[in-house]
Amino acid sequence: MNTEQDLNLKQKLSMKLLKVVLLAAFCLGFALSLIQIFIDARQSSLAIDSEAEQMLSMIREPSLRAAYRIEPQMGEEILTGLLEHKSVHVAAIKIPDEPELAVVERPLSTSRYRQFSDYIFEPIRIYRVSLDTRPPDREHYGELLLAIDTAYYGREFIQRSYIVMLSGLVRSLAMALLLYFIYTLLLTKPLNRLIRNLAKINPDQPGQHKLPMPSGHRQNELGLWVRTANQLLDSIERNFQLRQKAEEQIMRLSQYDYLTRLPNRRTLQKHLQKLISQIDENQQKMAILCLGLDDFKSLNAQFNFNAAEHILVKISDRLRNQIGNRAYIGRLGEDQFCHCPVTTGTAL
Repeated sequence: MNTEQDLNLKQKLSMKLLKVVLLAAFCLGFALSLIQIFIDARQSSLAIDSEAEQMLSMIREPSLRAAYRIEPQMGEEILTGLLEHKSVHVAAIKIPDEPELAVVERPLSTSRYRQFSDYIFEPIRIYRVSLDTRPPDREHYGELLLAIDTAYYGREFIQRSYIVMLSGLVRSLAMALLLYFIYTLLLTKPLNRLIRNLAKINPDQPGQHKLPMPSGHRQNELGLWVRTANQLLDSIERNFQLRQKAEEQIMRLSQYDYLTRLPNRRTLQKHLQKLISQIDENQQKMAILCLGLDDFKSLNAQFNFNAAEHILVKISDRLRNQIGNRAYIGRLGEDQFCHCPVTTGTAL
């Protein structure tokens, strides 16, 4: 039995394991990368809010003075400084019941990542801070407005997400391949060697070939399996031998008399049929001698069955010793014996 050819490549346990491991690693890596990206998106959103609040707090006092003095030029100079940040889309100082004191604006970015970043962070985030004096003379002079273009943060986030996703999948697949090779080394290869050794076992003599113990697996489940299999093979060998002996014993009992160990009536009949067929073919003659013990039944009445059986055994031994291999002798019945040639050309 060729165990290597009996298994299709797609049906091998190692190939199925490789597919399952790679699929599981891909799904796990993808899921973990999504979780990491989600956390990064949350942190990026908080970073946008934090940076916007820092910019507002940085220009709040100068903007309050500009609103208090109603100086558009001063307000515009203050707001122009915010344009150094590429994420600033609109900055404005508003005063109550009046048009904007100062406004600076730049067009929205045309980043190719905008369609993704707008969905995650919104296209524009607007922040406001009230321009009020400090207590106790708290007076309201206007409002400072800041609009942030999230495309710049979105581009960096998507680039990081791409790296996170790719690196996560690569790490997961690399780990899966490593685990697969470890599994192959520790289990699949020893199993293949055991299968090849199983194929070498002779069904008629299963106990003569032992399965080798895989190196490093004596104390684990694989070693237990090998020991159990070897014990099973020994048991099969013993049972097979016992069965052969039982079959031989049954065959002997069916062909020979249990007491005298001479061929019984059935065996004699087969032998005589064979001799008769040979005589018909060769036109030869054959003599058959039947022997009987006179008054044998009186032995059972005068003594016992053991004495009668003892006499039968002694008589069969004497006949066997006297005749030897020159003729064929058997027991026909209780006290009757038959003496016939071994072959058609043998004299009595």
